[in-house]
Amino acid sequence: MIALSQETARSAAKELESLGAEPISRETAAQAARARFKPGVITYSRKVFLPLTNLCRDYCGYCTFRRDPDHHPRTPKAGVPGTPDHQAGAHTMTPDEVMEVVRAGERRGCTEALFSLGDKPELLFPEMRETLRHLGYKSTLHYLEAMCERVLRESSLLPHPNPGLMSAEWLERLARVAPSMGLMLETTSTRLLAKGAAHDNAPDKDPARRLRVIEEAGRQKIPFTTGILIGIGETMEERVDTLAAIRELHEKYGHIQEVIVQNFRAKAGTPMAAWPEPDSHNMLRTLAVARLMMPAMNIQAPPNLSEPDYAELLDGRISTSCANARRPKAFSCSSGCRFILNSLHGPRRKANCSGSGFGRTLSIHRWEERHDHRFDRRHGRRKVCGRTAADRAPGRFDHRRQHGR
Repeated sequence: MIALSQETARSAAKELESLGAEPISRETAAQAARARFKPGVITYSRKVFLPLTNLCRDYCGYCTFRRDPDHHPRTPKAGVPGTPDHQAGAHTMTPDEVMEVVRAGERRGCTEALFSLGDKPELLFPEMRETLRHLGYKSTLHYLEAMCERVLRESSLLPHPNPGLMSAEWLERLARVAPSMGLMLETTSTRLLAKGAAHDNAPDKDPARRLRVIEEAGRQKIPFTTGILIGIGETMEERVDTLAAIRELHEKYGHIQEVIVQNFRAKAGTPMAAWPEPDSHNMLRTLAVARLMMPAMNIQAPPNLSEPDYAELLDGRISTSCANARRPKAFSCSSGCRFILNSLHGPRRKANCSGSGFGRTLSIHRWEERHDHRFDRRHGRRKVCGRTAADRAPGRFDHRRQHGR
């Protein structure tokens, strides 16, 4: 099966959009592509979520993750009406808090530590500079590097950081302490940087800067996760252009492990609280185009953002799910298989689904080869997916090797 060209994908997207929710050949073709390249496989990663800091210098119109310091001048005081894009409640995790979550996840069978954090908050907030000084680090990235290294040294989990924009030097440094990384491209539309748009007052969401980071990760052969955010003001054609940019970088460097298609959800207290959300059919159409453009790619859709319609996404379009240890999840697909992600007891699944326990296995193989001395010296007995790195059965993950993971 040949992947759709960018122009053909644009036409397909318009066709899917105009025909609404009716079953059509393009969606059937997407199901056929998944059946060929990802037959009967849904992977997921048991992970803990580590919001290292929710301070961020960007003010995206849809974000509820970021917070301002309680006494920051732009933060509304208690009882005084304020603008909805500035919310108090900032917190930076201490090393002890990080390891407490990591050890709890380890007891529950998790194998990945997902670090999420705001982009360079110390450039905007003196409070963050003071916190870093107290902790003994020059920057947020220095602190992240140290926490990734500690997770590797003191636990069986593997770090996956999402730190925002990074230089080539920082990509190289973090690659020494993390087998994979991520940065959401979100969109290639520069229109959304305009005043009043989703990325107004968010300098790190410049598409060109984000593409440079993803490309540099490819040059350094760092396994990478990226994706698009739909429903924030972009057109269907711009969604296709974003997917095409991701595909082009992957074809050039072969480093992208999975592409996330994330749907916007309106949240109270944000500038986009009244913005219309993309419905399930809009999401399905976008996933169909993504599958047709990248038939062999691992396509992920966050389950918590599509409830209660997640089963429709499993019906032939995605091959990867996302599971945090914070809450139980249950999914099923049209073939009748069902797996339950339970924060206390781990996954239970029937034969048709393949829960990997760690969704970036090929990353580990590549990382071991690149940082062999570190792994042998510090983590030679680390268990990954129930086996040590030395004795994993070669055939167990063949389907990922064949398809670029």
